Amino acid sequence: MKNWLFPRKAHPEDNNLNFVAIARLMAVFWAICSVWSVWCLVELGQTARYKPVRATVSYGDLRFVVSRVSAFSFEYEVAGHRYSSSRVMVGGRNLGRVPDEGEIQVWYDPKEPAQAIVFRELAEPVYGAILAALVLPFLIRWVWTKYG
Repeated sequence: MKNWLFPRKAHPEDNNLNFVAIARLMAVFWAICSVWSVWCLVELGQTARYKPVRATVSYGDLRFVVSRVSAFSFEYEVAGHRYSSSRVMVGGRNLGRVPDEGEIQVWYDPKEPAQAIVFRELAEPVYGAILAALVLPFLIRWVWTKYG
């Protein structure tokens, strides 16, 4: 069976080795995007069983948000126990839609009440990873057959 991803073997004297290296790096990036996308989609599916509960924003200074570290957290109560979380959505944070004070509705896992999330949806970067996981194999194939 012909290898679909890498159909020809590159030779050291080939001038197109840079393109072959790029195709291989794209393949690694594709694998990372694919694994992360599947992980996020599985996690999103698990949030379907989550139950709603009212929560209070305990700290919400959205001006000081850097990368994945947020200055946002909320507290909620389930079966007489208080929990705290800072998780906004699956695969990242979209803090522009989260109020920085007051009461909000969050979703908690009935099997593990310490796990809660504000929105049961995917963050924008996950859509990019899914698109990359779908498109990159065709781009890798094109680069490899043209320059490999």
